[in-house]
Amino acid sequence: RLRFENNYSKLSWNKNNEPDIDGYHIYKKGNKDEWEKIAFTESNYFIDKTTNIEMLPDQILYKIKSSDRQDKTSVFSDVVSTDNSIDR
Repeated sequence: RLRFENNYSKLSWNKNNEPDIDGYHIYKKGNKDEWEKIAFTESNYFIDKTTNIEMLPDQILYKIKSSDRQDKTSVFSDVVSTDNSIDR
């Protein structure tokens, strides 16, 4: 899920319940950019303080994947977009 909180993009998702989950890798992409890993978190949410609603470009895309303690990763989540899936 993607929404704005205090003018920043906030992503949230259901936790992976596997016992050896290490955390979540957050990826971001602008309209003409390549996917870029922007963060790793152990939480089931992330606030992107580099994307302010006041300076929002045409579209920002996000996706996440989890990893475990053996560095095995999940498939990517569905992509969410600032232009069609945001709660303001």
